[in-house]
Amino acid sequence: MITGTAYCVNPKDFYWGAPQSLYKYSEEMCPCARKNDYLGQIWSYCFKLVLDDIIDNSITFRLPTSKEAYLEMRDVSGEEFKRARQRGAFRDVDFLKTNFHGYQLSYRYSIKAGRRRKTIYVNRKMKNRIMANVNNGKRYH
Repeated sequence: MITGTAYCVNPKDFYWGAPQSLYKYSEEMCPCARKNDYLGQIWSYCFKLVLDDIIDNSITFRLPTSKEAYLEMRDVSGEEFKRARQRGAFRDVDFLKTNFHGYQLSYRYSIKAGRRRKTIYVNRKMKNRIMANVNNGKRYH
């Protein structure tokens, strides 16, 4: 399960209602799952690959939507970092090595009123990889 600020997405929810005629599917491919569940698992796996690429290769991923939307690593620094650390975030970050910098996976998108950003909360394994990268001197752009 992948969670975000005020949202929770399960693999079957990743199937965003795209026309099913675009997908070839048969019971032999996955006999134990319904078509939407199967397609949701594919979307979920693709999303995991994108997050892995962001964590390991410091990329910014532009989502293929009609409006601007990105998945990226967000720099949290200075006073914002200190407040977040006091609330329990970035406990594993060595603040002296990183000079009070932490990074969070983020979803940035445009709306009529401007731009919005939501934090992407990931499992402990991915979070540990991010913290290890940051503590070892990796900087995300």
